[in-house]
Amino acid sequence: MKGEQLLAHVDCVTVSDGSVQIKLNDDSISKGEINVPWAAKPRERAEVLQAAGDVKSDPKLLKSIIRAHAWLAALSSGNHASIEELAGSANYNPKVIRQSLRLAYLSPEMLTAVLRGESSVSLSKIPKLLPLAWCEQRKSLG
Repeated sequence: MKGEQLLAHVDCVTVSDGSVQIKLNDDSISKGEINVPWAAKPRERAEVLQAAGDVKSDPKLLKSIIRAHAWLAALSSGNHASIEELAGSANYNPKVIRQSLRLAYLSPEMLTAVLRGESSVSLSKIPKLLPLAWCEQRKSLG
């Protein structure tokens, strides 16, 4: 059957918390009702908690790191097929996206230090061609 022919048998579709219910207008097919268990995929959320004490994090660097991880996730998940497509939807130049993605590859030690405010690194001190090797990052960033 083609899609139009199948839709001709559907009377109503109801999406609820735990299922999708399809009521058919032809009682001879599956007793007129199909229930499909379904749950919405939970949206991924991230929270940045303010640490207690005298934390001196670079807010521009933190925002850029978070954005870089979000952009990398959008590319990795297939939500955007290319950097150019992502740049168009985010209203940025593709060059900005490419340069920002380097921040998604900061070493765990550097990332932890930035998040805790224990690093003197600012966004302007991170080179545009940040090495991917973490040991090289330590050498270039200190």
